[in-house]
Amino acid sequence: MVGRRHATQEARRRGVALSSRVEAVVASILAYRKSKSIGSKKKTRQLIAEALGYSEKSLRQAEEVVIAAERFPERYAHLVSEMDRTGNINAAFLQMTALAATQRIFRAPDAKPKT
Repeated sequence: MVGRRHATQEARRRGVALSSRVEAVVASILAYRKSKSIGSKKKTRQLIAEALGYSEKSLRQAEEVVIAAERFPERYAHLVSEMDRTGNINAAFLQMTALAATQRIFRAPDAKPKT
């Protein structure tokens, strides 16, 4: 585990984007699982999170930000670049949810009381 964390810290220092690290780790874990057909008690998401040095919650948040940016690039693409630049997943996730809530508020039809 120490080696993985050191590699993650080194990648952060070198400026390797979070999205690139996720792709590399996912590919290597999936390839390993295919070749060994191991019966690990850990889920793939746990393995990926550990290899990146993040919690499962942070990994889920990063995935949601990336998916939102792919679906609505004009609204959320800047959050992915900010997340890659700063390494702060939670800030990008909170900004995404705030933007999404704002969109819902302005799109919501006027509520009229039933009489």
